[in-house]
Amino acid sequence: MNLPNKLTVLRVLLIPFFVASLLFKGGEDYKFRII
Repeated sequence: MNLPNKLTVLRVLLIPFFVASLLFKGGEDYKFRII
């Protein structure tokens, strides 16, 4: 597997973390909105 494929897999695996950070405290926390 080449580097672009590895980066794509990594981003797909990180999607739940980004969704959780957006939904944390209803999206009102500025620090989590930056992430």
